[in-house]
Amino acid sequence: MSDLVKHEFKNGELHIKKSEPKGFSFDCSQCLDLFPSLVLLASYSNGNSTLTGLENLEFKESHRLEEMLNLLKLFEVDHKLEGYSL
Repeated sequence: MSDLVKHEFKNGELHIKKSEPKGFSFDCSQCLDLFPSLVLLASYSNGNSTLTGLENLEFKESHRLEEMLNLLKLFEVDHKLEGYSL
């Protein structure tokens, strides 16, 4: 995912520039709390994105996977859930 933002260091400062987000793949199994943010990022990315390792999302306090699927449907974002990959 390193090409999602352009950055450079100048005079000891970090400069971050907007770039065109591209589709990406990410294993969420070790960082489930990032899942909602990654879904949002994927929905604005050009191309297909794949999020895997979603098995434990149903055990989070709000069944996070189901809630994010509802939001994707509400905002008419094309998506497909296959097993525990989105």
